[in-house]
This record gives sequence, C-alpha cells and structure tokens, in this order.
Amino acid sequence: MTAAPAAGPRPPALTLVGATPPGEDVRWDRVRNARARIAAGWYERPEVLAALADAVLEEFERD
Repeated sequence: MTAAPAAGPRPPALTLVGATPPGEDVRWDRVRNARARIAAGWYERPEVLAALADAVLEEFERD
C-alpha cells in the first residue's frame, strides 16, 4: 500500500459572480466606466499592478 501524497497548498477562495438576479438592474454606467478604464490602460499602471500583486500574495498568505 502506498502512502497518500502530502496535502499541498489550497487554491485561493474564489467566487463566481452569477447572472443578475431577476428584479435587479445591471449598473451599465459602472460597466461602461470599467471598460473605458481597461481600454485606456488604467490597470496596466505600475501602482495598480503592484496593488494587484499585493492582493494576490495576501490571498496566498491566508492559507
């Protein structure tokens, strides 16, 4: 009989965002603003990338 492999690190706890529930409206102004930021390269700025990297590392440290 072989030993079970050691448990590795758990993947980060992610959640899926489902469809908008009935009776709730999509906030299209926020969608348009986010798309405009993406198109303008807002999320490619060094300070934004650093903040994203920090958030990912913090998620790994929680486990």
